[in-house]
Amino acid sequence: MSRDLIHWKRLANAIAPDEHGQIWSGSAVVDEENHRLAAFFTYCERGTEKQSQGLAFSYDKGRSWEKYEKNPVLTEERKDFRDPKVFRYKDKWVMVVTGGDCVLLYESKDLIHWKQISSFSGTESDHVGTWECPDLFPLKVQDSEEKNGFLSSV
Repeated sequence: MSRDLIHWKRLANAIAPDEHGQIWSGSAVVDEENHRLAAFFTYCERGTEKQSQGLAFSYDKGRSWEKYEKNPVLTEERKDFRDPKVFRYKDKWVMVVTGGDCVLLYESKDLIHWKQISSFSGTESDHVGTWECPDLFPLKVQDSEEKNGFLSSV
């Protein structure tokens, strides 16, 4: 933590591992409707390396976190299913997550129940290995009032 972005103080882990596994990277959003922060992260199960997506809420501006009691909120039978990035788009939430050599997109109305809506990947010559830490965000299109373009980064 830092108050000036120069001097830093180490804090305890915000979200500790549990029976579902280690806690890996993810993202957090402000859920204004429910007056809370929502953090999404990847669980990595010990021994099997199976990965799934977990959820935790904070009601005190991120000082403490409560894991969702029915974690994980999203599972897939695929390798390297990790690094959830969540953002608000119109009246729904969108999650972009890697699935090995592809990116998977999901939507949700409540941050808990997710439905796959799309996926994309490149050709074999486009990449080697697992895609990591995907991002997807709206981008204003020149000479347009709407944010109707999207840019992705993996």
